[in-house]
Amino acid sequence: MLSATTLWYLHIYGWKDILEIVLFSSVIFYFSLWLKKDNQKPLLISFYGYCAALTACHFLHLPTACTALLVFAPTALVVFVVLHQESLQKNFITLHTLKPAQEEPLKDWIGALIRSCLVAASNHKDLTIVIERNNSLHSVLLSQVKMHCRLQEGLIDYLVSSDSFVKNEIIWIQETGTLVGLNSSWQKTSLDIWLTQEVKEQAPWLQEALFFTRKTDALYLKTDSLSRTFTLVSQGKVVEKISAHAAVRTLKNYLGHFEPAKKGDVYANTSQSVSEQSLS
Repeated sequence: MLSATTLWYLHIYGWKDILEIVLFSSVIFYFSLWLKKDNQKPLLISFYGYCAALTACHFLHLPTACTALLVFAPTALVVFVVLHQESLQKNFITLHTLKPAQEEPLKDWIGALIRSCLVAASNHKDLTIVIERNNSLHSVLLSQVKMHCRLQEGLIDYLVSSDSFVKNEIIWIQETGTLVGLNSSWQKTSLDIWLTQEVKEQAPWLQEALFFTRKTDALYLKTDSLSRTFTLVSQGKVVEKISAHAAVRTLKNYLGHFEPAKKGDVYANTSQSVSEQSLS
């Protein structure tokens, strides 16, 4: 226990003084812990040095030096912060638990994909897209640019407009809305053996589409920038020249993204119902 003489010498007269001492001691203690986190500069030593100089001037009865230190204390603190702002910022960040931003998956990635196809058509670019379902395509489809990221609004627009995009190459997407790769191509060896004469007369991309959709459950999507229509190929069946609205409906039904029908919802395009029946 502190004696009465010691308490008087420290100018402690009551509970208010004790409360102030505890308050300022706590502030200095936690401020010191904060400064201690900097391992590059001796921030804590500089702070203790200034406090020691102030205490020494007080007990040595140096009123001029003590007053000067008190008056210039705010200025010294500002200079201290400015000189060590990078270190202080790092220390401030370490006091908080930062959580990485959680990227929410795009709910209607099929609609976003069709919109991106229309944007590409406006720029006179035809897109070839393969949607992987249950059968893995990693053994037969090779991507020059591997992505493996969730489809987001505008992502296809950015990739198609970039210099890395190669015309007539395949954009590889999984049915979960994951973009697997860009500039993809089929690994085919003896494809001509399996093609009939009728199929050989078709365009090269359609030959590949008919062959690989018979071997897998993948879905082919091809755009026509001139007519702004879509061609779908699945299970060796072809649905040509359908509108964007019909393509969205067909893809959602085929991939199992069913939506409740709205009251009074009437299909304006008869090709939509034909396309859904053709791919089912």
